[in-house]
Amino acid sequence: MKSHAELVSREPRMKSAAKGVLLSGLVYPGLGQLVQKHYFRAVALVGIVTVSLAATLYSVAHKVQETLTALAAADGAADVPMLLREAARVSAGGESNVIEVASLLIAGCWIVGIVDAYLSGKRIDRDDTA
Repeated sequence: MKSHAELVSREPRMKSAAKGVLLSGLVYPGLGQLVQKHYFRAVALVGIVTVSLAATLYSVAHKVQETLTALAAADGAADVPMLLREAARVSAGGESNVIEVASLLIAGCWIVGIVDAYLSGKRIDRDDTA
């Protein structure tokens, strides 16, 4: 009869490449690098994505505040054409560039995180089997 240690050592483990891709792709960019112990890459990806998300949220909150202020100035009498005009005015502001740049940074970090986690994980898996 086999001991518990022998049975545990034979249990299938998720490969490092798959784990890294799943964490970076589905949870948060940079988590795959963190699990694979690539700390500098992990901090860079997590930092860029977090700052980009914060900038996006701040920009959206500011636009919502502008819209609510305009509605309050109209004594709360909001009709559809007025809401459309206000939405167009607010979205034409300079802060829409912040959202565009932040979105591109998030998408770029997401793709880089997935590809890097996959390639690094493949290297780790290859070294583990050698």
